[in-house]
Amino acid sequence: MDGRPSWNMFAVQLTRLIIGSVISYFTAKLIVRQFDQTTAKKEQTKKKAERICNLLGIQVQDLDEYEMRIATQLVNPKDCSISWSDVGGYSNLISELRENIIFPLRTSIKSKHFSAPKDSFLRRRQSRDHEMTAMMKALFLSHWDGFFSESELRVVIIGATNRPKDVDSAILRRMPLRFCIRHPLSQDVNLLEIANHCCGFSCSDLVELCRVAGVIRVRESIKQEQEIKQENEQVEIRPFERSDFLKAIERMNKDNEDMLLNRLDEIELIANTLKCVMYRMGLLACLRSQQTGMVVGVMITASHNPAKDNGVKIIDPMGDIDDQLISTLEMIVSKNNICISAEASVFCAHDNRESSTVLYNVLKSGVDVMNGKFILFGMLTTPQLHFIVRHGNCLKNYDPVFLENFYYEEVTKAFKNVNTSMQQSRKAYNPTVFIDCGNGVGGKAMRFFVENLKPLLNIILVNQSNHHINDKCGADFVKIEQQIPTVYDANLRITPGQRWASFDGDADRIIYFYLDSKRMFHLLDGDKIAVLMVSFVLDLMQKGDLRTSIGVVQTAFANGSSTRYIEDVLKIPVVITDTGVKHLHKEAKKFDIGIYFEANGHGTVLFSENIMDELHKHLQPLSAECAEARRTLSNLVHLINQANGDAMTNLLLAETILQHRDWNIEKWDELFVDYPCRQLKIKVSNRFAVKTADCDRICLAPSGLWERITELGKKYSYSRAFIRPSGTEDVVRVYAEAGTQEDADDLAALIGKAVQEFVG
Repeated sequence: MDGRPSWNMFAVQLTRLIIGSVISYFTAKLIVRQFDQTTAKKEQTKKKAERICNLLGIQVQDLDEYEMRIATQLVNPKDCSISWSDVGGYSNLISELRENIIFPLRTSIKSKHFSAPKDSFLRRRQSRDHEMTAMMKALFLSHWDGFFSESELRVVIIGATNRPKDVDSAILRRMPLRFCIRHPLSQDVNLLEIANHCCGFSCSDLVELCRVAGVIRVRESIKQEQEIKQENEQVEIRPFERSDFLKAIERMNKDNEDMLLNRLDEIELIANTLKCVMYRMGLLACLRSQQTGMVVGVMITASHNPAKDNGVKIIDPMGDIDDQLISTLEMIVSKNNICISAEASVFCAHDNRESSTVLYNVLKSGVDVMNGKFILFGMLTTPQLHFIVRHGNCLKNYDPVFLENFYYEEVTKAFKNVNTSMQQSRKAYNPTVFIDCGNGVGGKAMRFFVENLKPLLNIILVNQSNHHINDKCGADFVKIEQQIPTVYDANLRITPGQRWASFDGDADRIIYFYLDSKRMFHLLDGDKIAVLMVSFVLDLMQKGDLRTSIGVVQTAFANGSSTRYIEDVLKIPVVITDTGVKHLHKEAKKFDIGIYFEANGHGTVLFSENIMDELHKHLQPLSAECAEARRTLSNLVHLINQANGDAMTNLLLAETILQHRDWNIEKWDELFVDYPCRQLKIKVSNRFAVKTADCDRICLAPSGLWERITELGKKYSYSRAFIRPSGTEDVVRVYAEAGTQEDADDLAALIGKAVQEFVG
């Protein structure tokens, strides 16, 4: 023996190792099966699936877990005692099921299509091709002649391309037959016309359009086949016709009307179709609360829209509007790493629409499913809920009664502090103001101020019922139509000399108006309000020796005269942004004091932490005037709702400024003269067809519309005009300025006709 192990010993050890491994494997498997509580259930499912498949004559092998589950749900057609004739009232649905599902299943395959991207991999060989690419091409060509086909197939399509000139010549030589297959279109199809009807369609929409048009064509051929079945004739499928595409577009547009639209910051839908959205908003609000660890608000309102509409707004923890709503809850959870077991709190309020009660119950169901804390505040304005969410998170107090009272007490205290000393000195200012509440929720919310601000302010509420919400009244109506609202109180009339304000349905917009001695209507919209506020704040900053930044944010729809006055007279920078409160709010935050207003009356004043520190600094003794200016500005901070545009607090701020300056509304109106303008709302079939750029100052689509608008504008002196699609309605908003009111009206009307012509 030389001391080395023999081959016999090696074989014995190897055998022991193999046997031990096998025994260990099956032992471990047995142990796992014993502890796996689903093993018995899986065995039952497998046996059931095999039994059902055998009865149906289906040969199956090694089904995985998911296939077994599907197999257990198979139904033997012989067991079905119900036929199509037993189903009533769904003839259209039955026809679609037959044409889209049953007919394709019964149609045999006539060809097999190998549609590799020949024009990408097998394009013309060039000297700059990578070595590996050249080798792959050579290998492919060497095997090409041995390309096999199944005997039962009648046609083998070797390749297809939309760019035959780019394919390598060696490939083309190996194709025995080549055909140029054109679009299967009849002569009456004008693709440019079809394209004009498809403005706003995505690529997937266009694919669906072609599919639906094809289904319409096949449906017709099926009907013809059934009609001539007795004559044993073969039906030839016709090419696509113009009517196929138009019917498909009509069907898709009809389907789109029922889809859930406008998810960026505000969703306006008919109340009956909004329940599913409300439930999802409950889920989403909980996830947002879990992500931030703070309270999130949900406001049920359709703002300035008619009473039949309703909608929902999600309010972020600091009262901002959240603009990142992700399509699915799974994506939100995974992307933001949200702990769904964390506590969630949702504040909910609603306006005075009839559908709101039903909708907040649906919203509550969504919150309950996430085990969130649902706190209902009842009927509030949208800005009130913004304020309550912001201060609820700051104060860590979630008591509904406390927070609602805190809103009223904070604003009332600030108003009284800043105006009490002015009561004796006013001469021109009249403390009586009439408010057209638009029959919205603002009527109820203003009653506290009506009772508690006398005699500093005498508020008379008009149009405060729950009926006729925004119906020929309210801020949007007065602004767009430039006329006085309908007064639903038979005992009251609008007369010259009265100072009027209009709120919209959820009281986040405000505009002023009055009739002069000749009963001529005068509108003081968001632009006039912005100039009033910025001029007053600027005056306080100068008197208070505050050297901080101040800026104004507007949209392109602001009257050009207001922009020029702010820049040229007040010497304050103006920033133009896209339409939408979230855009203006974001830009206004960049200033120490940022003032933003849309022409429709939605806006507010924002104060940074820097300006708050400056207000309380006493680096040197202050003069009486300087100290008073700083105190006034400090009170304005508490008077203004900085979370969102608030019609109520903006009203009180405007009245405060008029009191301090001892102005009547005519004096205010004389600050600057608006350029004659007209704004219209044009109803369209698809507002998404309109695409704009440069803060809505240029129209990109439909093609040719902007050129038409530019052409029309050249006919009038001092003119400018814009259009933009509405964010909440199927309308396009038109804005036109010109040298005279008549010219502005004509220009707006002509542009409105052009919009209808191009958009439909």
